Amino acid sequence: MNLSLRLLHLPGDGADVTREPKSTPAVPATARRRGRQEQPRESARILIVDDEPAVAELIRDHLLRRGYTVDLAFSADDALAAIRQVRRDLVLLDSAMPQIDGVEALGRIRALDTSVAVIIVTGCAENSFEPTTSKLGACGHVMKPIDFANLDRATRAALTRRGAKTRRRSDRLAELA
Repeated sequence: MNLSLRLLHLPGDGADVTREPKSTPAVPATARRRGRQEQPRESARILIVDDEPAVAELIRDHLLRRGYTVDLAFSADDALAAIRQVRRDLVLLDSAMPQIDGVEALGRIRALDTSVAVIIVTGCAENSFEPTTSKLGACGHVMKPIDFANLDRATRAALTRRGAKTRRRSDRLAELA
């Protein structure tokens, strides 16, 4: 099992405190059943942004079991600082946070990195903000309480789309060179 955990805490003095245990590449269950070893893939780096630690940790634990590298931020400000420090493949962004809500945070994330995939995590059944977040580039929405099968589908789809966008961008850059 590939467990990679990075807890991000940004103290007021600007120094970051992190913990990231060593891990070994995971072998998917299908490969174990068939008796063959698959080549380990580069793990996607996901940032979970939620002001409720219990929710963020629940999602983190699930994604760690899926083999992703997971970082946590408990406010939009911490998330923006984390994005400035390390490039992420996907951000799971809570829609309702104090000070800076998910819509405003999404706009600020887009100003920093236009290629990162963002999924909005919401407890609002009506999703009145969905057209706005879609215009700002959110590639999906997941409802609370979390349905992990839906989270897995949304995560795979977002990472697949992001990979396609990254390849197209690198292809264009190669053509210009």
